[in-house]
Amino acid sequence: QPYEIKFPSDVDGIVNGLKIKGTDQSVALKGDKWTYGDNVELEVDYKPITVTFNLDGGEADFDTTILVEYGKEIDFSLYVPKKQGVVINYWSYGTYKFYTKDKVIWSIAKESVELKVKWRNYSGIH
Repeated sequence: QPYEIKFPSDVDGIVNGLKIKGTDQSVALKGDKWTYGDNVELEVDYKPITVTFNLDGGEADFDTTILVEYGKEIDFSLYVPKKQGVVINYWSYGTYKFYTKDKVIWSIAKESVELKVKWRNYSGIH
């Protein structure tokens, strides 16, 4: 009989489907047959997430729109903008803060995210 596969509602919108782990071979989510053997390991195939860096008047020598994979590492040391008289404090999205020294596993399950720069000068945060 067919397997019913469901994803948690918080990631459902960014799921493409399933694939056999270690390959690019996709697995159909619907159908009346399961054609794979007993010891097949499956992993979720996520849609890429568009991340836009809002520079708030700063300049960047990096792409300000990138694609990030859910559950994969992103190195924020690659995204350091410049602005006269201030330095970056962190990137923010809601309650999330990402510092330029951070390497984090991306866990925001949205199709697109705008990260806003928070600048720091010697008298505090701008």
